[in-house]
Amino acid sequence: MSLWLVRAGKEGQFEEKFLDESRIYLTWSKLDRDLSKIKDKSALQETLEYRGSATKNAVCEYQSQLIVYSERVKRSTDKLTYNLSEFEHRF
Repeated sequence: MSLWLVRAGKEGQFEEKFLDESRIYLTWSKLDRDLSKIKDKSALQETLEYRGSATKNAVCEYQSQLIVYSERVKRSTDKLTYNLSEFEHRF
């Protein structure tokens, strides 16, 4: 069984949104594009570069992490989120 720990924002501020919508989002600032519409690595790289605040090496790292994450996490995979302020977790 795979279990992914997903933070719903730095302070857990997006927890209700994630749970209410049964979706996981990237909550990076200046990332206002729907990543589900990206079809290849070059388009993902362009999208990450669009953010403008990351170095070329960081963009490459983000891209690699997102590709692995999107390929390994499926709807059937269990995900865990937590609320730092209340020290609880929810499945």
